[in-house]
Amino acid sequence: MTQRVSRSAACWLACVAFLTPAGMAVAATSAQPQKAHAPTPHQANQTTSIPGRALPPWGACCVMHECTVTTEAECLSIGGIFLGQDTTCDGNPCHPNTGENCGHARPAIEGPNVFTTENGSDSGFGEPDESICENTYLDWSGSNDFWFHWTSPGTGLLNLDTCDENSYDTSMVVYEGADCASIIQIACNGDAEENIDDCQNYYSTLIDLNVSSGQTYWIRIGGWNGDSGPGTLNLTYSGSNDPIGACCLDGECLELTESGCLLISGQYAGNNILCADAPCVPGATACCIDATCHFITAEDCADMGGVSLPSDTDCSQSPCGFAGELVGIHWHVIGTDLVEGESTYTVDVYLDTPDGARLDAVAGNSLQSKTIASSSTFYQDPLGGPTSLDINPAMYPLAPNLEFDSRVTIGALDQTGDPFDDNALNVIGIDWTSFENGGLLSVSDGTWFILPVDAQGVPQPFVDETCASREGVLIARLTTTDHASQILFSALFQGRDSADNLWQDATSRMIAYQGEQDCNGNRLADACDIAAGTSEDADQNGIPDECETGCQWDLDGNGNVDVNDLLALINEFGATYHVNDLLALIAEFGCGG
Repeated sequence: MTQRVSRSAACWLACVAFLTPAGMAVAATSAQPQKAHAPTPHQANQTTSIPGRALPPWGACCVMHECTVTTEAECLSIGGIFLGQDTTCDGNPCHPNTGENCGHARPAIEGPNVFTTENGSDSGFGEPDESICENTYLDWSGSNDFWFHWTSPGTGLLNLDTCDENSYDTSMVVYEGADCASIIQIACNGDAEENIDDCQNYYSTLIDLNVSSGQTYWIRIGGWNGDSGPGTLNLTYSGSNDPIGACCLDGECLELTESGCLLISGQYAGNNILCADAPCVPGATACCIDATCHFITAEDCADMGGVSLPSDTDCSQSPCGFAGELVGIHWHVIGTDLVEGESTYTVDVYLDTPDGARLDAVAGNSLQSKTIASSSTFYQDPLGGPTSLDINPAMYPLAPNLEFDSRVTIGALDQTGDPFDDNALNVIGIDWTSFENGGLLSVSDGTWFILPVDAQGVPQPFVDETCASREGVLIARLTTTDHASQILFSALFQGRDSADNLWQDATSRMIAYQGEQDCNGNRLADACDIAAGTSEDADQNGIPDECETGCQWDLDGNGNVDVNDLLALINEFGATYHVNDLLALIAEFGCGG
């Protein structure tokens, strides 16, 4: 039932400040209560008076979940609940979560957290396992208990104690888990090993508990042999602090860590993206731009040349690129504008596997979705299909564009199994509709796979985007429109190592065309030919000598002076080139053609 507050009480909360016995003004707190320090023993027992009358004792007063420090009589007169003499608002003891059981656990803060087990009851969670803290006098015995929960902001150490000279003989238990149904006990303590001044005779303490980022810890406080009373949980944390970012929840924006956002089922906009950046607009989704995730609308993503991910995707879990522990994604550009009449680039994508390890499956599940997306569109030939099984190389003479159809695979380039004897690829649980229409492939419960006995899962030599020689397994050939477009490839991978042990890893990579040229048409970048020594470059102009025709204005190295060279000159006009250069190119136009 909602507590009614009289008009006079509301006015009192909003407008009136009172004088404490020490003469300090105290006003009603807001949602972020002002911390007050517990009085020293001398102050607690000191009687302060104003000429003509003695002041009554003061303490924390709760009115509609807000805390203020006042007298018991004044608290009761405004419909409040008085928490006791010398109690304070530290830790917001008026929080609506009562702490009476795990389901109503109160959020704990770093510093002091006030509680009471007086007039409480046993939460019914069951007796804790005292074997974890033998000989510390836990002796729970159906004690009244109070619950807190705390989520670690990073990986580090947690210290807890119930030191409070006005408190009782406490016992403390700590659990770990996502919710009350899944928590397990990890620690407990009845009495600290040594007494400290300003603490009660028997207080509880847990020192240097290892805590993990994003994990929730549940702190249950009872008493020795059922003892009860008021108390204070003191919490300190030391360790790393995860970056914060905007968390979108039901149209509202909060600034939390990624793990904290996921804990409340929010959508994480990304590290260091703040609410002032207005990321929580309707229709926002994850957008990958140069491997950085932005939480914006698909329209804004397209305007910025980014790769827009499915509408239920946010920037948690680094969807725009993260390194696997065992594997990595690499590629090489096999050519540009290979599709007749289209501005495109085509890449063969490989998974770089551990030494001697084979690949058996490329998958997406509820924890790691499989995503292949382009900031523009994928080329899909009418005679092709979504996998290498759909590509018949016998059709290339009649349909040359088919060779550059976008398709996924394991090892084999087409249905013949090239470079293997056959293609044993299997598919389950994948809807290809969007991908076959040039759009993204998004899979949360499906895979393409082979069996561990199929040869095509064995790594083969390839040259990557940096001209480095590697061994890996071909996982896709992708052709995307627009030389400036970017491709995202993200998935869960599984296979077996050289000792036939199962391995599984996830990784993600952004792929982009970097202006590679292939003047000799061998499906390798000219720079890689020169670096490998398979092409000479006597004049060190970056063009293999076999492609040089004596045409001075063959700027792109394709063997002739054509419109592409003219456009390249115009793009640098005024900086690199001037009018005499333009006239010279026009004079040589058609050379080598």
